[in-house]
Amino acid sequence: MDFQTIEEFFTLFSDYAEEINFEFISDHLPDLSRFYKLKKLRCCNNQHTYLPPLPSTLILLSCDRNQLTSLPLLPSTLEYLYCSGNQLTYLPLLPSTLKGLRCDRNQLTYLPLLPSALKSLYFHSNQLTCLPLLPSTLRELGCNNNQLTYLPPLPSTLTELWCDNNNLTYLPLLPSTIKILSCTNNQLTYLPPLPSNLKIMYCYNNELSCLPLLPSTLEIFYFNNNPILDYYIKPDESLSMTDYITQLRNQIEIINQFRELFYALKYKKQFQYLLWVRIREPKIRNKYHPSNLMAMLEGKEESTLDELDELLEKW
Repeated sequence: MDFQTIEEFFTLFSDYAEEINFEFISDHLPDLSRFYKLKKLRCCNNQHTYLPPLPSTLILLSCDRNQLTSLPLLPSTLEYLYCSGNQLTYLPLLPSTLKGLRCDRNQLTYLPLLPSALKSLYFHSNQLTCLPLLPSTLRELGCNNNQLTYLPPLPSTLTELWCDNNNLTYLPLLPSTIKILSCTNNQLTYLPPLPSNLKIMYCYNNELSCLPLLPSTLEIFYFNNNPILDYYIKPDESLSMTDYITQLRNQIEIINQFRELFYALKYKKQFQYLLWVRIREPKIRNKYHPSNLMAMLEGKEESTLDELDELLEKW
């Protein structure tokens, strides 16, 4: 069936339609006010430069790959927003119900306050230099290809972190829930302790000179193109990934033990000095100060010599 206009195409949908999907059809979206039950709107791969006011019942909006420069007011019921591949420079106020947000390949320079219900957040290939506080419910974070120099504290629920191609020099403490970590093409000089549940990790093209202990759950690990010291075992085509990680893990444990021993011996005198000056000496001075003796003698004016001798011995 051929339609001359998008308005004609929309005559196919009844007023109580709950879902509308179309693509490669129009350069604009007609008035949506008659769709009083609309829950899902997908209008990807068109040439829309703007969107009309959205129905208050909307749960999902997918408008990827258009020419949008801004979004209208988002309904308070919205749970999923997908707006990748547009020309957005900012996002409107996000509803508190939002659970999933994906806005890759735009021109965003900042993000608004993130809803506390958010579980999935992806904004690859934008122009962000920093991130707002992340909600405590977040499980997936994707921020590849931005200009980030640091990441905020990561929520304890996070399972996936993708932060490739940024300007990161360090990573924050990683929550124990993380299973996938990709931090390639940054300026990392070291890695934090790796979570015990980590399964997949990519950290190649950084400035790493040493590696932390590898968890026993790790299944895939790539760290090439780092100034890693030569004594780390190199990948071998004759070894499976599992066997290679096992050998590498054992080697890292040995290397780290030698490193700890080296620094313990190197700073032994400084440690002994600090132990005496900061801990032992103050305790001794406080314990044997005459004022402590005077305090112990208070109310003991009638004590016998034997009792005083016993008191002095305790002091």
